[in-house]
Amino acid sequence: MSVIEKFEKYAKSLGINEIAYTTIDDEYTTDKMYPNTIVALIKMDDELLGVTPDMSLKQKYKELYVVITDIMTKMCDFIEDMEYHTYMIDQLDMSMNFSIIAQKAFMGYIGNNKLLITDSIGPGHKIILITTDMPVNSAEDMSDIKKRVTSTCSKCYRCVKNCPDHALYVKNGEIYFNKKKCIGYTHGCTYCITVCPFQKIAENKLKT
Repeated sequence: MSVIEKFEKYAKSLGINEIAYTTIDDEYTTDKMYPNTIVALIKMDDELLGVTPDMSLKQKYKELYVVITDIMTKMCDFIEDMEYHTYMIDQLDMSMNFSIIAQKAFMGYIGNNKLLITDSIGPGHKIILITTDMPVNSAEDMSDIKKRVTSTCSKCYRCVKNCPDHALYVKNGEIYFNKKKCIGYTHGCTYCITVCPFQKIAENKLKT
């Protein structure tokens, strides 16, 4: 079993749903980072989706980030036990667009809701980024989902219409995202996820 196979087997035993690899553009890198980037997705629990955002949900989100940090730490420990180095990227680093990096790794494609949409999870996931000097596999192109996302999003707009604080809005035919208005991080709002048709498709796949 190769180093990557051992790592991926371990990561999935921790609850990771999907793993891919890429590099981070120079504008986001620091001296602490390593050349290769592990991109991992964790499916969000159903209890966090489709509910009215409030302070109790905010607490659940805080607990989720604690769990994710623990998983990231264990992943890094596993890699370092194999004598490689790692650097975890903060889950709440707002200067870095996690979805764009995951799209670069061909894990899915970004939709109108400005979230990464995948075949198996839809947009209902959290993204983990870890940089490392461990040798990694090349990313595989997923142009098919790009076609499906762009085709559906061009006529859907449910996420824009259902955003309670108008963080998503249309201007001159383009959809924009205002981070300052989004209450996803502060109150656990998930409307742009739950109304997405790709989320429904992913949920139906998991049930069958």
